[in-house]
Amino acid sequence: MAPRPRLFRRAAWEHVFVRPKRPPSETRRLVAALVEIGLPYSQVATRLGVSKPTVSYHARKLGIPAADKFSCRYDWPEVQR
Repeated sequence: MAPRPRLFRRAAWEHVFVRPKRPPSETRRLVAALVEIGLPYSQVATRLGVSKPTVSYHARKLGIPAADKFSCRYDWPEVQR
């Protein structure tokens, strides 16, 4: 069976799934403003129309540490014994 012809050709720089909604610097600025007023990441993501991991990424780039609540749940050295 022959491969189907491609109807369009994507540019090398173009993202495969979605186009960015705004430049990263603007997203980071908006994340900073919303986190500063105390909104949780889930609400920030909803308001900006991005995913929660995107909010976490920009928060880390701003110097806000990741929450320890969801980090390692076991004592790895103890598991190794």
